[in-house]
Amino acid sequence: MGFNTNMLRDNRYEGIIHLITSADGADEYYNVLTNEARYESRDEAVEKDRALRKAYYLHKNWWCVDNNVPDFTTKMMRAMDACYNIIGLRRAIGTFFYKKFLLKKITQDKKGLLSGHKIPIDYTNLPDFEEFEVFEDFIDFKTNEGTVTESSITRKGKGEAFSYTHEYTIIKKNQRIRKKRNISAAEYLHLLERKIADMQQVHKHRLAVVMDTIYYIIDYYDNVPGQPVLMIVQLINKMQEISETKDRLKLPKGIEISRDVTDEQAYFAH
Repeated sequence: MGFNTNMLRDNRYEGIIHLITSADGADEYYNVLTNEARYESRDEAVEKDRALRKAYYLHKNWWCVDNNVPDFTTKMMRAMDACYNIIGLRRAIGTFFYKKFLLKKITQDKKGLLSGHKIPIDYTNLPDFEEFEVFEDFIDFKTNEGTVTESSITRKGKGEAFSYTHEYTIIKKNQRIRKKRNISAAEYLHLLERKIADMQQVHKHRLAVVMDTIYYIIDYYDNVPGQPVLMIVQLINKMQEISETKDRLKLPKGIEISRDVTDEQAYFAH
């Protein structure tokens, strides 16, 4: 019928919020006796939850809310924060945010550890992951929604299976709003005609993986000077909890962080 995983996953939903079952990390609250909606054992619930997570985590607007919270109300507030992010708004306190790290690339004598992959990191101890390519072009775009400060279109996928996205930032009533929407291949080609001539296409080899309920993206910019490898980590903790969350970043052996570049202007666009 001409469908592929990217089309069914990425084009059907504008955003996905995954609330991890209490059986995984807060099992004292998982009770099948007093909740008719729960009919699986704890182990079955965890297995199904992780399978569902794996099915959707490559969506461009996927958010994961785990059980590393003091109570259920906080978990719901974090789900609300994810909603704000999906519609392009940012709340001042308690919202999702990202950390960016520059990774060390493996040396020439260790190229054998790539195992046929593109990103120059050690793949040996990585858990189950997905790899694909991302092509981003910046375009001249205007809308009556507000003043556009930046606009780009993205083609993401591998082989012949791609999904397409239009993303732009507007200023409206002194508020910065980030918009992201799915587009068809035809609309992508139409918008591509508005490509800003003096801006180079950004090409990334991307690896996505979930480890200990934390979502990691590793991007290799092979057509950018220095060819950096950046790791982007989706965090769900409030600003005052950064140090606690950072302690949870346990990378597989062989993958090393060079430095935190979250606040370095040179990496803002990445």
